[in-house]
Amino acid sequence: MKKEVTRCLLLISSLTVIAHLQSCLKEADLPVVNTNEVREIKTRTAFFCGNIIDDGGAEVELRGFCWGTANNPTIDDKKRYCKGIEGTDRFECRVSGLVPNTYYHIRAFAINRTGIAYGNEVHFTTLPIDVNVITTSVSVISCTVVKAEGNIECGDVSIVLERGFCTATTEKPTINNTIHRGLQGTGKYSGWLGGLQPLTTYHVRAYAKTIVGITYGEDICFTTLNAPAVTTRVTELKRTSAVIEAKIKWDGSSNLYTDIMCIYFGTTPNPATLLYWDPWNPADAFKIIEGGFTCTLADLNPSTLYYARAYFFVSKFLAPGSFEEFDLYGDEITFTTSQ
Repeated sequence: MKKEVTRCLLLISSLTVIAHLQSCLKEADLPVVNTNEVREIKTRTAFFCGNIIDDGGAEVELRGFCWGTANNPTIDDKKRYCKGIEGTDRFECRVSGLVPNTYYHIRAFAINRTGIAYGNEVHFTTLPIDVNVITTSVSVISCTVVKAEGNIECGDVSIVLERGFCTATTEKPTINNTIHRGLQGTGKYSGWLGGLQPLTTYHVRAYAKTIVGITYGEDICFTTLNAPAVTTRVTELKRTSAVIEAKIKWDGSSNLYTDIMCIYFGTTPNPATLLYWDPWNPADAFKIIEGGFTCTLADLNPSTLYYARAYFFVSKFLAPGSFEEFDLYGDEITFTTSQ
């Protein structure tokens, strides 16, 4: 009998606890949340802030912000969950991926076991894209290469997806012409623009590709230098030998470095026999002179028509680590050995 009474008391006590818990669950309300003013507004980012005014009698399980371009945004729109700041009722986060120059609606939200509650609606407008592109200068103009400098002024580095220069032989070149891509970002930059034609007038503009389009700098016009040329002539002619002189004619700077010098010769056009100058093992036939070389062709046949053509491979120093290279062929000449 005593045991039965004990069991009854335990059962009653358990039912009382359950009833109390159910009563507590029923008593919980939705939380109350406040949306604070948006801070640090930029073209694509903003800083959202909110705080829990009342948890509704139950633990707030999730909190965050929802936003959109229409009134009363919900978590079915853009949203981001945030952690609360320890020891406070505040929560905040930086949101990216916004569209520049756009009017947004934002609401904080909080979720407890009863459901989701939204805060007051706050509005803000992202900043417009303001990009200033400057074609600063064109320098170190050579035959096929120039150095261009530009500058991109913009308060938000993240909106510049690509920068560089565009060139054409007509005014105001665009990215539909020849482009020379650079890196992302803003500020001063430079680049070597290659693949140009000698003695040709070009136009160049700096450009910046942003998330909303292309912005160009002003047009700068320049003319490339004439390419080096090779002159070839016979300076001495005998029965079985001839001396060929080859020089480089260059109207630009003197920063040319000759790496290879050759003479092709034979008794037919486009001769294939080759004599070349090796700086590490100079041939006796070659003599280095100012602007080129002379080469003595020996063991020729008397009273015979010969063809000869000179070749140079030269490099032009532009800047530390930057060179322009040329394959230079002279015109094919003919000569006839004496009897």
